[in-house]
Amino acid sequence: MAFHHAKLATTLLDVITDCVIDESGNMSINSISKYKLYYFSGAFYNMLLCWLESGMKETPEAMADEFLRIANNSGPSHTCG
Repeated sequence: MAFHHAKLATTLLDVITDCVIDESGNMSINSISKYKLYYFSGAFYNMLLCWLESGMKETPEAMADEFLRIANNSGPSHTCG
């Protein structure tokens, strides 16, 4: 959480977003699909932040599975906190 308190959260979000964009391949900057990349980057960042703030009780594997389940439009199973 040190990065969050040091106001480096935006930097981490930028890194996540850059990784997602790099993985997406050769997408036109004018493509409407770019918004989906930013949406999932923000979602991943916020899930990561929630997981860290709640003490990382779930395994990384469980978190990955939950992110993919939500990303596949199944909806959240519980709220953060």
